[in-house]
Amino acid sequence: MSDKKILSFTIGPVQGFISQARKTKDSFSGSKILSDVVNETMKNLDEEQIILPKKDIESKPNRFIALVDANFDEKDILEQFENKAKLKYRQIAEATYRYVFNNEKRPIGFDEQIMDFLNIHWVVSDYRGIDYKRVHNELDSLMGAIKNTQMYPQIKFGNVQVGDQRATAEFGERGRKCTICGERNGIFYGQKPKGFFNPLFHRVIHNHYMSKNEGLCAVCFTKRFYENEKTSSFPSTAELSLMNITSNDLYKELNQKYNSTFSVDLLYV
Repeated sequence: MSDKKILSFTIGPVQGFISQARKTKDSFSGSKILSDVVNETMKNLDEEQIILPKKDIESKPNRFIALVDANFDEKDILEQFENKAKLKYRQIAEATYRYVFNNEKRPIGFDEQIMDFLNIHWVVSDYRGIDYKRVHNELDSLMGAIKNTQMYPQIKFGNVQVGDQRATAEFGERGRKCTICGERNGIFYGQKPKGFFNPLFHRVIHNHYMSKNEGLCAVCFTKRFYENEKTSSFPSTAELSLMNITSNDLYKELNQKYNSTFSVDLLYV
């Protein structure tokens, strides 16, 4: 195996992206988006190159490990994997926007939030013919060290057309923050918010998936509406957390006795 290198490739953020959710649809879509991005990125690899996960697994984890040729350098990784992952995520976001707004122009800040979101890390090590367990531990150690080095995007400036005038706008994170993540600016609203509202920067969504008081950034909007046409309804987080009660015989007996259904939201309170 001296002619081989071992590659570990991860896409994130995972925990925050999936756990930051107000609806179970957000959690499901967050997991599926990362899985779809990883699946697309792995297409450059042959089946025999992949150590984990298996290509036929429908729901992929956020990482893969593979054996590559010894002459596989950093430029190859950048072009074949990192750029492909970013492109796939951008395509998902753009397709989701078109699903909701058709051909309406994307608001200012949408593309910037999508492009700055993914955290991609990778490590390559010579295989050297030593046992896999030792190599795997070495890769994990190196990956942990790399992830501890945080990179932060800089505030962007650009020219914006407002009526007949052009102005320089700061695409920084200021103003009302996203209801879900609390990190990025809210761009999409369930109803027109009070105060500053400019169609160049914001969109209003009248949809049952969107609550009136919610304001979502581009990243959380993509989670909320990704492949809605392919997914059925989802139970609420209250329903999931109270399944041990609602599946109880006493609960069912009370519902049958009073010929009604107790709201899980009331029970949750």
